[in-house]
Amino acid sequence: MFTDRPKVTAAPLVPGVHAFIIDNALAEPESLVQFAQRTRGAFRASPEGSAPGLELRMAESFSTKFEEFFRQHLRGFFDARRTLERVSRLSLHTRAPHTLPPSQWLPQRIGTTLHREQTVVVAQLFLSADEKLGGLSFFFPKRSVRETFNVINDSYALNSSAFEGKYRLRADDMRASNDLFHLAQTIPAKFNRMVIFDGAMFHAAQITRDTPLSDQAADGRLTFDAFLTCKRHSDGTADRRRV
Repeated sequence: MFTDRPKVTAAPLVPGVHAFIIDNALAEPESLVQFAQRTRGAFRASPEGSAPGLELRMAESFSTKFEEFFRQHLRGFFDARRTLERVSRLSLHTRAPHTLPPSQWLPQRIGTTLHREQTVVVAQLFLSADEKLGGLSFFFPKRSVRETFNVINDSYALNSSAFEGKYRLRADDMRASNDLFHLAQTIPAKFNRMVIFDGAMFHAAQITRDTPLSDQAADGRLTFDAFLTCKRHSDGTADRRRV
């Protein structure tokens, strides 16, 4: 399923923090696309805070295959020792930013409610032949932790007009640097490219009002997304390889 000899490329986001890119991550990516096409009727609307569109939960056996791939080739890059939970899904990103509530205008983080000794590793694999459907962008906040926390709370509490008026932002503004977040890097989409990163990093699909989205697996923004909740190293530091 996953390639036996991945070539891992480090993409620096902020000093000391990297995302990792693997091109040609699947040995036969077309088979996963065909599976998505056959099972399109089983996709369901994503819950709020997840990918804005449709998703299909993958079988535990598939999630386990990804975990094995991560353990063999990638775990040394992360502060991750033992896997506590594994989840994966196929996602179809079908909603443009201006159709979403303010909570989805902002870049997202994953694992903020975990215990201190836990971390979440996230992987996104692009399965769309059309690379113009948008890659993955990473951000870091310009404001203090408390101010950023207040902005996130407001994004859930306020409607679109109120949030736009208070912060002088529109939905499309969140795909570039602005008064709240700095765009650290965008990793372009490429068929069968996987991006692996620490879920604590703010991130968002690089999608604008003009991105041609579809609700069909054959021509939509189809991705495989995986999430590994891991126990950190006992000393709180990562046993990272040099990058």
